[in-house]
Amino acid sequence: MKKFCFLLLMLPLFVVAQKNADHGARTFVDNYQKINTFEALLKKLEGRTVYIDLWATWCGPCVAEFAHKDALHDFAAKNDIDLLYISMDQDKDDHKWKKFIERRELSGMHMRVNKALYTDIQKKFSQTVQGQRVFGIPYYIIVKDGEIVLKDAPRPSSGELLFTELINYK
Repeated sequence: MKKFCFLLLMLPLFVVAQKNADHGARTFVDNYQKINTFEALLKKLEGRTVYIDLWATWCGPCVAEFAHKDALHDFAAKNDIDLLYISMDQDKDDHKWKKFIERRELSGMHMRVNKALYTDIQKKFSQTVQGQRVFGIPYYIIVKDGEIVLKDAPRPSSGELLFTELINYK
């Protein structure tokens, strides 16, 4: 019985240690499946400075940027900046997406787009290249108090350049 009580007392310490090992908490945006526009998402971010990463599990350049996640997570935690990872994966890949997040130990807030939000993001962030509108990922955005302040933010691999931009908008 004493061993059982000791284990119960130690469990919260393990949870805290695991949280610290992951450089923060991993959460999912409430009711993310029902967010149909980027404006609706921005309303959920009011009062915060947020670095948004648009990515997908199948995107090689997106995945390569996760090599820089620890420095970004540490910087964000020290400077009270939220990280929001928005997956562009399809509904059928929901389980794959969640396993990817767990395996890569991606802390921060997470959500996956539905078809309406995917279309809205494409319209809002596509660019004209050689006369055609194109949208590509990875794509990074800085939001402050529910407003886009930097529409084409530096990648995590930019290191100090990104950190300077984040501080500028803090």
